[in-house]
Amino acid sequence: ALLKPQDVRGRRVRLMFQDEARFGRMVRIRRCWAPTPARPVVCNGYERELVYVYGAVSPVQGQLDSMITRQMNTVNMSAFLAQVSAKHRREFIVMVVDGASSHVSKDLVVPKNIRLLRLPPYAPELNPQEHVWDELREKEFPNRVFSDLSSVIDQLEAGLPRLASNRKGLRSLTAWPWIVSLHLNVTWNKDRRRLERSGRYPMDELETVMRLIMESVAPLPPHSGIIHYAFPRLRRRRDHSNVPTAGDCW
Repeated sequence: ALLKPQDVRGRRVRLMFQDEARFGRMVRIRRCWAPTPARPVVCNGYERELVYVYGAVSPVQGQLDSMITRQMNTVNMSAFLAQVSAKHRREFIVMVVDGASSHVSKDLVVPKNIRLLRLPPYAPELNPQEHVWDELREKEFPNRVFSDLSSVIDQLEAGLPRLASNRKGLRSLTAWPWIVSLHLNVTWNKDRRRLERSGRYPMDELETVMRLIMESVAPLPPHSGIIHYAFPRLRRRRDHSNVPTAGDCW
């Protein structure tokens, strides 16, 4: 079992989605505004110097935890988990991760108040942390050339807190309907006769939510050369889109 009653011990449960991203001196060309009839000129850089960022977003709370490091490996993943564990030490964390080697390594140290739940393979579109990286790149790194890697780190140290401070924006960006539905469904008991108002979720319901996350992805036949995913508990739209809408929540 992923969770046991003695592990949770009546604590509030926090659902987080984790991912890593790399940032460097290579310029990301983006569209920009310029007065007519001028044509904007953007410098380019090809220096392959990179720095890595570990991130974990809590969609329901609209909170972001992050850590900047020079390498992506099991040691740094363990350090990031320890950082998240200490920050939310009064909560029990279910962290959804991908299948990266550092996430499944036997040497990975997972704190007692964290459980890792792996996403299905080749399904990055199910991880809202990917949208956080896109937002960070769009707002902090468009059309910019950095003279050295320290400047990249300085920009990250300034941009990450700005992004994390906008909790309403983070929630709008990452609290997808099916994630909110899972979180809301966990507050009901099995026979749905009462609503948990204390925010402490019974174990049987928490296990149900974890099972729903794992079962929420069902592969569909390829359409236009792309493998689409749909959520079986959401009504499939006639245009075969896999984007849930507010009316699709169960």
